[in-house]
Amino acid sequence: MKKKIIKFLYLYINNPLMKKLILSIFNKKFIFFEPKKYDVLILDKGMSKIYLEDICSSKQIINEVFVDCFFKSLFACLKRLQFSKHHLSSHYLKLMIRKFKAKIIVAHEFQKNIFDIKDAKISTIVYQIADHIDLHKHILKKILTNSKFNSSPECTFYFIKHEKYKKLLNFVKTNFIISGSVKNNSKALEENSLKKYDVMFISHFRLNPKKFENIYNMLFMPASHASMYYTAKRISEYCLNKDKTFCIGLSSNRKDKKKYINLKKEENLFFTSCAPNYKTENIDVYDLASKSELIVTTYSTLGLELLSLGKKVLFLDPLHFIEMNYIHQYAKDENEGFHWYGGTSKEKIYSQLDRLLNISNVEWNKELKLSPLLIKYDKGNSILRDTIKKILKI
Repeated sequence: MKKKIIKFLYLYINNPLMKKLILSIFNKKFIFFEPKKYDVLILDKGMSKIYLEDICSSKQIINEVFVDCFFKSLFACLKRLQFSKHHLSSHYLKLMIRKFKAKIIVAHEFQKNIFDIKDAKISTIVYQIADHIDLHKHILKKILTNSKFNSSPECTFYFIKHEKYKKLLNFVKTNFIISGSVKNNSKALEENSLKKYDVMFISHFRLNPKKFENIYNMLFMPASHASMYYTAKRISEYCLNKDKTFCIGLSSNRKDKKKYINLKKEENLFFTSCAPNYKTENIDVYDLASKSELIVTTYSTLGLELLSLGKKVLFLDPLHFIEMNYIHQYAKDENEGFHWYGGTSKEKIYSQLDRLLNISNVEWNKELKLSPLLIKYDKGNSILRDTIKKILKI
């Protein structure tokens, strides 16, 4: 009997999903005693700086593991012979809600278990972080929810960025609220009156783009990297010809990318090969954007977010025929507009840069109101805060 138990535990722990979960535990902060109760639990690992302390008691779970809840959920899984990460995390979430007597759970859409909570006493608020594309409609349910275990995902409220996402996310039983990006709404852009850079390009670089004989070649790169390489090259040439200052908001400067040791070195090599005159600073992209007159982006979510904050943003998509860029998603059949262009014409790219660098802020703000790429900006997440106050009857 003892051998069977040992064998069972060995197989359980060596399950790939369990091994991954156990390894991730080493990056956690273990809490053995937490006596407080909270009205709201925020389960987004600190992704959005949601401030609620002035209206209710709340706790944002970043890397904490509550030991009593973990072992109780582990025991529950063993007792029921449940070996999936889903079952373990589902039990853990229910125990955590019970422990803190929480009335509201807030989480981003990739916190899958939030869609499984079906307790009339608990309100669940989900917010959108990814810019979903039409191509993924048939697999979104699988990506965002535990469709294998839950055929009818639901949440009380789903805060989305744009009206268009209602149709893409209609498999969730919910009340949709258009609030823009919850993550972006918690930020305020402090404009620097003395602009240091004329043009800033937003990098969405990832490790190990394909090279041939140690030379970056667009033919061997992923499409997003090839597009970024081509765009940075065109901007670099434009700025050299026009005597403009040019900087790049590096992906490696983002807090969530600091863990990738070789990212900064590889990213610098990548951009030096196509834009040797670029500058950068070891600061947050939002801070760098405040020092720049015009922002250029290809596939970065930051482009939409900075646009919602009123910044001049030019959307370029050299690979417009793939139909996966924001231009196709929002502007549909219009591949060219007053601050976007889908194509590879050097002359049209230069023309867009010329126009937007010379347009007045007054004229820009007039045009911006008509932009199909403009998402809502709800400063300080007032819509989310008011929704929580209404639920708690404050």
